[in-house]
Amino acid sequence: MIRIKSICILLLISFLNVYAFDANNESQTLALSNKKPTPIQALNNYVHFINESVHGMVIVHRLLENYNQELNKYVDLDGYQINNFGNSDLPKNIFKDPDDWFYKISPWEWYDICKDGSTVLRPKDATSLNNLMEGLRQKLTRINQIRFDIDQFIASKDLTKQEHIEKVYSFLEEGTNLYDKFYDQQTKLEVVLIKLSREYGSVGQESAALVKVMDTNWSASKNILRSVRNKKEEVLPGQISKLKRELNALKAIDIKGHEVASLKTPKSLRSWNRIITKLEELNSQTISLVETADVPKEYKYYGKFYYYHNAVLVNQINRYGSGFATEMNNIIKTLDLSVLMKTEEPHFYQVIYPKKLIKDDVIESSDDLIAVIPKKLKDREIISSTRKIIVDTTVFEINLYDYKLQDGDIVSINFNGDWILENYSLEGAPTKIKVKMNPEGKNYLLLHAINEGRNPPNTMGLSYKYKGETQKITLSSNLAESELIEIIYDGGAE
Repeated sequence: MIRIKSICILLLISFLNVYAFDANNESQTLALSNKKPTPIQALNNYVHFINESVHGMVIVHRLLENYNQELNKYVDLDGYQINNFGNSDLPKNIFKDPDDWFYKISPWEWYDICKDGSTVLRPKDATSLNNLMEGLRQKLTRINQIRFDIDQFIASKDLTKQEHIEKVYSFLEEGTNLYDKFYDQQTKLEVVLIKLSREYGSVGQESAALVKVMDTNWSASKNILRSVRNKKEEVLPGQISKLKRELNALKAIDIKGHEVASLKTPKSLRSWNRIITKLEELNSQTISLVETADVPKEYKYYGKFYYYHNAVLVNQINRYGSGFATEMNNIIKTLDLSVLMKTEEPHFYQVIYPKKLIKDDVIESSDDLIAVIPKKLKDREIISSTRKIIVDTTVFEINLYDYKLQDGDIVSINFNGDWILENYSLEGAPTKIKVKMNPEGKNYLLLHAINEGRNPPNTMGLSYKYKGETQKITLSSNLAESELIEIIYDGGAE
């Protein structure tokens, strides 16, 4: 176990240090030489502070997930170990990092560099930036401390007692709040940096088109991440189309024929190709988010927005996933452009509670708003039924059974993106489930065939009450297609 933990820590260190020297080299050289930065370099110091802080937050984020999973041993949810390290394996202050495990320059060092370099800016601009940065530093201080508060509490308390479990959840909820507040504060700092960069920065005509396409692709990508974070699925199709257009404009830039020689080196060409690859992957994965409701089992209680944002999409932007923000910054450095570098995107955190999905035998969705019906699930096409389940109450009971002939059908049932029955035999007495609809957005039930029984296809009957009368519907699926039926609430009194 010790060896496994050591390997995990070494891998984490290596991931966090990928391309670190390239991205920070210019500002690091200035910091070590005590030279005054130019105004645009002073602004980019704040970008480095943000990005290194985001890297440190990844580590605490994973610890918080571990603590949440630890509680699952005492409640009724499955526990899946997502990470294999703890506080004892890490520096006391992740953001200070005195032994240089994770950074060439730590966030705390960047904090001092930013304040020192801000003297080249107008006093009011320096004050505005430093106040926003101080707000971020305060949140990071608490984010770092909360991991010890939880660790110490768990070590000293009996977690079989309800009040102790509830206290740990309150710590975790504080973590959720801190990550949200950091994101909001970072966004405010980014807005000020972008505004000031237009005043302090400049770009020559030979690089104007290059800078523009990097800006528009970065902005389009950040908008997608923002929508996923806020679970605004309905706007994603338009944002996907927007990123595709911006990516095509970026691809149209002739790097090999560019008049700036330093952009045609093998190193710069690799960066440019990686930018394209990562943007394509981000767009492709966002399409998958819209078209499927499937997530790995270790994230099933977190839901698809959490999984896609934190485990898939931010990796296409951030240095931790060798993302395109680092590569864009390398291009900016290579060309010695007087423009603002690209900030990365922090994870968001959410708490998984006991009985999150099942309360008093009533099944609730882990995602409280389904804006779009999925088109594919587990690599199968989804066929929408021409019929609908019409109900007059938002909490209702459904009976599931093998239609007509019991022939060994085995199914999995998905309700609003959650697998509520998996590898389940329909033989025997009807299975009763009670579900609660989301008050807004879409609601659906999906039949996924595990086999086709002795008489294909796999056919399931379901019955439910509507206005006191029993209603019956059948769904059928095979090993290539799954049938989905929407659930509609008609506004009846409850």
